[in-house]
This record gives sequence, C-alpha cells and structure tokens, in this order.
Amino acid sequence: MTKIIWKVQKLDPGAASVRIRTLVPALLLRDRGYSVHVTANRPDSQEVSSADVVIVNKSYSDEDLTLCLDARALNKKVFIDICVDLSEERRSSEL
Repeated sequence: MTKIIWKVQKLDPGAASVRIRTLVPALLLRDRGYSVHVTANRPDSQEVSSADVVIVNKSYSDEDLTLCLDARALNKKVFIDICVDLSEERRSSEL
C-alpha cells in the first residue's frame, strides 16, 4: 500500500484551500486504498522513512523545506502544492 504524508501549515477544514486541495483528495485516495496521513506537525524521521510520498500544501517554513530535503534524500517522491490566496479586490480587478 502506498503511504502518503500530507503536510499543511494549519489543519483547518474551514479554510477552502485546505479542504479542497488536501482533505477532499486525501479522502478520495483513502477510499482507493492509499494510506494517507494529513498533519500540520512536522512528521518524525520514522514517518518520513516509511512514507512513499510527501506532499506539502501551502506551508513554506524552513522546517517544511527541511522535510522536503530529508524526504528527497530518502528517495521519496515530494510534491509542493503552492496555493496563492487572491484577495477579492485583486480578483475583481482581474475581470
């Protein structure tokens, strides 16, 4: 079974970006047999070494960079989901 660690900055289901870009896909993957662990905490080295994939969503700290580098050093697949929040003002000016 493929094991996925999904790291977010703040595990807040009320935030649309967390819900749409992390929680819904994580649930769909679980339904398809993947092992998915969603967390706002830095996974320990044992969790990272046992994972197949590490996804970092909208979390840009030095600790997150270290997580990605550590996972790559262990030959894990690493994905960084960069989600940019656009203000209502900017959205309306782009129309």
